[in-house]
Amino acid sequence: MGLDILPNKNLLEKGFDIRKYDLNKGLPFKKSSFDIIIALEVLEHLYNPYEMMKEIKRVLKPNGYAIISMPNTGSIFSRIGQLYEKRLDVLDVYWHHYQPNITSITNLVSNELKIEKKIFMSSFRRLKILNPLLKILLNLNKNAFCGDFMVKARK
Repeated sequence: MGLDILPNKNLLEKGFDIRKYDLNKGLPFKKSSFDIIIALEVLEHLYNPYEMMKEIKRVLKPNGYAIISMPNTGSIFSRIGQLYEKRLDVLDVYWHHYQPNITSITNLVSNELKIEKKIFMSSFRRLKILNPLLKILLNLNKNAFCGDFMVKARK
């Protein structure tokens, strides 16, 4: 089951159970309801991601897992992109309200859960030929070249 403020019509038509819900209101589930929670590119859109992490912890069963990813806005490419992108946050209430970097994502998650694995991701979507170079840069400095950061954490 999934929750989304704007459920994707294609996924609904394919039979996925995605319910319209504003995550800023918390999670509409009982304590210890889930073995795993997956929040990919979600928390940065919330007004208070720290409250959502408390909610994730609340609804996870003991020893349950959370897989959480967010963009690393501290990366060089993100900072360059911010110079040139239109400020959509003024026009779109669902835009990024939280601008995390690797340190702040780690702190956000580790305040409530124990991080067991960190995954540093980055790719040039339009210039895929440069991805081998990016992999080298990522190994040299994860903070500077990681595009998306994912953690696997346990309650």
